[in-house]
Amino acid sequence: EKGRVLAEQGRTTDKVPACLTCHDKANTNPAYPKLSGQNSAYLRQQLVSFQTGTRGGSNYAHLMTNTAKKLSPEDIDAAAVYFSRRESIPQ
Repeated sequence: EKGRVLAEQGRTTDKVPACLTCHDKANTNPAYPKLSGQNSAYLRQQLVSFQTGTRGGSNYAHLMTNTAKKLSPEDIDAAAVYFSRRESIPQ
C-alpha cells in the first residue's frame, strides 16, 4: 500500500512527487523509463544509486537524484515492490 501511495500520490510534506507523474505514462518524455514490471531488486538498486549520486542518466537525472534523497529505505522497498508487481502499461 505504501508503494501505491508513493506511486500515485507522492508525499507532499517532503516534496516527493508521485512516481506516476512522469513514469509509465503514454506519450510522455521517452527519457522517463517505464517502471512497471521491472525486477524489484533492480529498481531498488537504481533508487539507491540515485540517492548516493552514483547513477548517471539523461539531462533529467537530477530530478531523480533530488527525489531519491528524500526516500527512506522503507520507501524504496515499497516503491520497488509495487512497481515490480504492477502490470506494464502498453504504449
